[in-house]
Amino acid sequence: MDKHDDFMKVCQFVRNVGHIYESGDFAFYLYGLVKMIKPSMIVELGTGYGATAFLAAQACKENGRGRVVTVDDGSQWPEKFPYDGFLNEKIKAFKLEKTLEWRKTAVDMLTLKELQDIQEVSVLFNDINCHPEYFLSILSWLLPRVKKEAYFFIDRGATFWANYCIVELTLDKLNHGKIPASLYKFYDKPEELEALVRKYKFSVQYVKKSVSNDQDSFALVKIEEVDVRIA
Repeated sequence: MDKHDDFMKVCQFVRNVGHIYESGDFAFYLYGLVKMIKPSMIVELGTGYGATAFLAAQACKENGRGRVVTVDDGSQWPEKFPYDGFLNEKIKAFKLEKTLEWRKTAVDMLTLKELQDIQEVSVLFNDINCHPEYFLSILSWLLPRVKKEAYFFIDRGATFWANYCIVELTLDKLNHGKIPASLYKFYDKPEELEALVRKYKFSVQYVKKSVSNDQDSFALVKIEEVDVRIA
């Protein structure tokens, strides 16, 4: 079986399950991004049926570099068959053992302590909870792990009003060198946060899906090294 067949197997799976959380089209969107930018590390918070993780890991396999770490304790698994067996079987069937790591654990969304071993992140997808405080905590965790640029996806980020507001207000402040007081609590050394804010600029794109349920949008925050900044 050649690489094209491996890709088609993953695609067929995504088409079969992607409608459950409206993740199918996004999974292909992320696959294309990973193919283009060839990231070294992709982190997903909330694995679900694995549609996004599998296609991202498939892209890493085709790139010959990078891997995906996806985290989910299975507490929201709706099926009667075991979650562990389902995911492990699919990872093996799709030959993604080298590019996909599933961590069966709950995530402390304020500290992400379960992911402290990860030192560099190029793509992060929060598919667990888009509460505004978690945007701040995840951003705080991510910033020291950005090498030159990173893409931070937030499920429902365009249509959950509270999240939309915190993203808009925070990024505007950061781009003008002003740091919200609520961000400082995530850092033992304030000067570390201040140096990171000076180093990067922030932008956001909102994407609305053509669906009528809670999985109706995402926000994409891009973090990149400052080239030209107009204060």
